[in-house]
Amino acid sequence: MKKFLLAVLVVMMMGMSTICSAASSNGSLLDSEDKIAVKVFAALGGQEEYSTAVAPFMTSGLAKNLTAAKFAEVKGQIAKDFGGVINPKLFALQKMDKADRTIYLADSKKAPKLEISYIFNLTGSKPMLDGFTIRPVEIKKVATNQENK
Repeated sequence: MKKFLLAVLVVMMMGMSTICSAASSNGSLLDSEDKIAVKVFAALGGQEEYSTAVAPFMTSGLAKNLTAAKFAEVKGQIAKDFGGVINPKLFALQKMDKADRTIYLADSKKAPKLEISYIFNLTGSKPMLDGFTIRPVEIKKVATNQENK
């Protein structure tokens, strides 16, 4: 009986170490993606330069389409339409086969809330920005039973 309990304990410990190892690798990956997103937010706000904050972290496909001139155009359009991106906070992470999608919610001067989504390509040794979208969203308050009475 003691050998059986010891065997079960060993199997459980090995399982827990595997789970913890997987969680830490996802945590460091999310941390890397968040650092890139923060740099893009800074570049959109004018605190960082496109060449140092955005370009080094893009896939070659995105780099062809999002040149420095195009990024400046996007930055100007965001300022015009939304009044900038204010206080972005990570809202969700979607894991896909060879990519991650991080979703941030932010305030702006001209829209109730903004949803900013980043797509990261995970086929290389580090995550690379493969695209991003920004759109206004309206977050409605959910009615509770007490409010309905």
